[in-house]
Amino acid sequence: MAVVMKSANNFHFIFIFICAFISFSLQDNDDIKVENNIYILNKDVFDRFLFSHETVLVEFYAPWCGHCKKLAPELESAADVLSVSSPNIKIAKVDATVETGLADRFEINSYPTLFVFKKGVKLEYEGPRESEGIVEEMKRIGSEDYEIPKNSSIELTAANFTDVTNAQELMVVMFYAPWCGHCKKLKPEYEKAAKELAKRKPPILMGMVDATVEKDLAELYEVQGYPTLKFFRRGKAHTFKSDARDKFGLISYIEKHLGPASTNVPTLKELKAIINPLPSSRSSVADISPFNIVAFFKDDSSKLFSLYLDAANEMRDDYSFRHTFDQSSASNWNMQADSLGIFFIERLHTKYEEKIKKMKFDDDSTVESIKNFIANNKVPLIGEFNQKTNDLMYKETRPLVIFFYTVDWSFEHKEATQMWRQRFAEVAKVHRDMTFVVADDEQNREVFHDFGFDDSGEEINVGIISKDNRRYPMEPMEEYDEQDVHDFIKKFKKGSLKPLVKSQAIPTKQAGPVTVVVGKTFEKIVLDDKKDVLIEMYAPWCGHCKQLEPIYKELAKKLKPVKNLLIAKMDATANDAPPNFPVSGFPTIYFAPTENKENPVKYEGERNVEGFIKFLKEQGVSIGGREEL
Repeated sequence: MAVVMKSANNFHFIFIFICAFISFSLQDNDDIKVENNIYILNKDVFDRFLFSHETVLVEFYAPWCGHCKKLAPELESAADVLSVSSPNIKIAKVDATVETGLADRFEINSYPTLFVFKKGVKLEYEGPRESEGIVEEMKRIGSEDYEIPKNSSIELTAANFTDVTNAQELMVVMFYAPWCGHCKKLKPEYEKAAKELAKRKPPILMGMVDATVEKDLAELYEVQGYPTLKFFRRGKAHTFKSDARDKFGLISYIEKHLGPASTNVPTLKELKAIINPLPSSRSSVADISPFNIVAFFKDDSSKLFSLYLDAANEMRDDYSFRHTFDQSSASNWNMQADSLGIFFIERLHTKYEEKIKKMKFDDDSTVESIKNFIANNKVPLIGEFNQKTNDLMYKETRPLVIFFYTVDWSFEHKEATQMWRQRFAEVAKVHRDMTFVVADDEQNREVFHDFGFDDSGEEINVGIISKDNRRYPMEPMEEYDEQDVHDFIKKFKKGSLKPLVKSQAIPTKQAGPVTVVVGKTFEKIVLDDKKDVLIEMYAPWCGHCKQLEPIYKELAKKLKPVKNLLIAKMDATANDAPPNFPVSGFPTIYFAPTENKENPVKYEGERNVEGFIKFLKEQGVSIGGREEL
């Protein structure tokens, strides 16, 4: 079925329809503008129009949106056909950049968004987006025998929660609050995923818990915010780590969790091939996992085996797990029963560390202790940096010292690559409080560029990424000198090095009401303790940023007379901001008050002039309550 029920706000919307019946029953729609058989709706006529027609397709669009422009002629063609063949079915549109109240009411966060309104019930349109398909789908929905679909997700309460979750091999549960905006946005996508997964054999169930009502369940499962998603395997809760918030992302992530978290490897031969893989080409070297996690047991009856599987389920997003019951495999690596080993591939070993990191399970072992062991032992003395290992091992590991050179593990070059890696290990063994990696300067060109090494010309370059993710490049060496590297690291530890700041060229003059900031001027402008600064971090390609631009300019013009206040913006894709101004998405907006530049306040309000002014009145140290506002 191509249309699903968007349950949030439906009762509210039906209530509006009842009110509309009282208010508008004696009115017609002659005052509503029509273009190419498409009705142009605004807040004044929206409810009246929908009340007057049983089946309406409504598009919420933005004039600048490329997808909206592509859809426009298809909607017009469909409207022309329907006006003749099915005049009871209407197509309408709303400019969401103008009718912001309607956009907020229906939680519009992308363009175009299409809804079907059927007898007062809001449905999400998921049909084709070409004219013939639109006509066919709308005729199907507009027919008298069309039934409004019911929800596929299960509403869980304290009365049924345990029975339902205990019966499922795998189930997903969302804890939500009715007032939560993020929950309202997620619910329709969650429902789509639930509908799709319910068709599987066996079906995968998805449930929902109103945490404001079922407070004991929320407390039991440590729900700290909304929405919170969790996996349940035969009643045991596991972390749901994905940030996916659409149908396809949810389904893809859930499918990865089907089946056991750890793979049984039955023979010594198979396990050797996993622990010491042989790459077939240089390109495949980077695809080889730098380490393997293998657990050893006598059989699957051990309660410690069950504990291990629980831990593997918690970490299956991050690592691949294997286990064996083969005694010859355990003997080959001198592993005891009920133990776990982290096996690093041969090329990442040095003489200064063990080849296998071992953990023996006992009655005091817990899921948390297994997780901690892996987290604390997954990094070798000097590893290899690439996209795969960065995600797996080094994204949160700081400070990180990177040796850039030609890392080539092919037969002809592996000896030279390893020789240099072992020389770098002589530095790494001294500074155990830091993490060391080698990185191929070609395969990691973006990171190499971010250190400013493009014009180095030297075969070996060294850089450090600090805990706050600032970059510290070492002056290029004509010849590698171990002592120079030691000295560079010591200066970093003392705090005597200055970080590299990514920056565009400093503007020669400020043209326009909004002050343009770049990396090199951030401290001078935004951190000026004599001015309150509202700073927008944007991306040139971001649609939401483009939508905000005229509003932000209007705000800057309106507040120009206010002393000691600056409205500013910075392209965050081309310039670095200090670590206390993290960019989590675009646009990200901060207010940096005069007396507290170290703790900027993130703006979370409505993106309109009134919303910004209200925020500044509340937060502005030097301008709060001024008549100008």
